[in-house]
Amino acid sequence: MDINSVITSAEEISTEIVSEVSAEAGGFIGTFFTDFAQGAVDFANKITSPDPDSILNVLEVMGMGMLGIFGVTGVIILIVSLLNNMTSKPRKEKEDK
Repeated sequence: MDINSVITSAEEISTEIVSEVSAEAGGFIGTFFTDFAQGAVDFANKITSPDPDSILNVLEVMGMGMLGIFGVTGVIILIVSLLNNMTSKPRKEKEDK
């Protein structure tokens, strides 16, 4: 069974569920489930056929985020070590006996 047949089956099932829920509930709940089912189908279509340009954009944004995380972590480590050195009491060297 390939992914396209699974998506087609999911679309058919979601259409049946949406029509039943809309007929029973109507109003806000029917609209919510209709939008939710359509969003799930759209998401499944996007992940099965990704655009190479969007993958490169995602990797670029992810790299910038990781760089930011490591940068902030480095600054925090630097500040903590400086504060530790400034506020620690000087150590007395042990005298030889």
